[in-house]
Amino acid sequence: MLCPRISSRNPFSSPFGRSAKLVHRCARSFLLITLVACGILTGCKTPIYTTRSLPIEYQAPLVSPHSNIEFETASASENPPSPICPGDLLAITIGGNNASRPVEPLTARVANDGTVFLPQIGKVAISGSDRETARGRITTAVIEKGIYEQPKVDVAVTMRGTCHINVAGAVVHPGPIELQNGSNDLVAAIRSAGGLSDNAGTQVEIVHRGEKTNLAAIRDSHSDKTAGGDVQLASLTENTKPDQASPAEKTKLDLRTIAAATTSSSPLEDGDTVTIAPKDKCTFRMEGLAKSPADIELKAAKDTHVLDAIEMAGARPSQLADLVLVIRQLPKMEEPIIISVSLARAKHDDDENLRLAEGDIVLVRRTMTSMVGGAFGGMIHSPGKP
Repeated sequence: MLCPRISSRNPFSSPFGRSAKLVHRCARSFLLITLVACGILTGCKTPIYTTRSLPIEYQAPLVSPHSNIEFETASASENPPSPICPGDLLAITIGGNNASRPVEPLTARVANDGTVFLPQIGKVAISGSDRETARGRITTAVIEKGIYEQPKVDVAVTMRGTCHINVAGAVVHPGPIELQNGSNDLVAAIRSAGGLSDNAGTQVEIVHRGEKTNLAAIRDSHSDKTAGGDVQLASLTENTKPDQASPAEKTKLDLRTIAAATTSSSPLEDGDTVTIAPKDKCTFRMEGLAKSPADIELKAAKDTHVLDAIEMAGARPSQLADLVLVIRQLPKMEEPIIISVSLARAKHDDDENLRLAEGDIVLVRRTMTSMVGGAFGGMIHSPGKP
């Protein structure tokens, strides 16, 4: 609601005019509140509530910082054993069923295409399988090559490979991280990046490389050995370049479904980029102060109450009249409602200190003492103009 326009000229150019402007703004807010109240008393359908009579469906939703989302239900300890992944180092034993002496195991690293190369056998695809499945595939390959009719095969993972993941967006420490195969899911990536920040939303986008990158070559000084040697973990290096012509695959997930274990957190791959989208900014509007009406952002990590709103607007409760009106229209509400709040009670009663919601309009009215004091203060401190 706007006050009538008296003149096109600026009536506030003098010191007294600027002081009058301050009183005018306060009077405008007072008029707005009065008109709202009068509209209710004269038959307006807009309902008015107190904080104690406010129905639950009209109350502001609680703020739940996403940094406190519990991912324990999606932890690796509750999942099946991690499958064999590219870069893993394996000890593979192949022998006859009636071998007279122990067979020395072969050391092989799973290639980036998911296969392992075995002498006299060739490539066998085992990536993504567990130990028993990998053992069965190698056994089949041995029989098909005619090496043994009844081979005895054993597969053991002696060292996990690593993958480099880039975590961006609303996390505490965005940037590249290194994860070990078997602990390379989305939950582990978020934890390695310091967890979610206070402004984190629930939407996550994972960008997979369009073409699998080749694992870095292992230096001769760190070559794989069957025993007694150091083995460098396989991972990407700066010299590894993917095929830029292949399009990247994108996967979108909701953190709430992962935390609730309704969606599995699939393993990430070397070179993936994880982006946590920040949540949209939520604001409320403050009306009735000497300054122009302002849209103020609600707190991201905790609830914002009426007393918080007054402080965020740069005012003090002692400067304001006791009655504060909050106009609210939540997304599912057909019509707005009005909620009355007592500042005096709000100081001592948490239930009276109304929790604000996005889009709320907070109507306050300055006391006559603060209005007159502000007017005379403007007269004294404002420099006169010739």
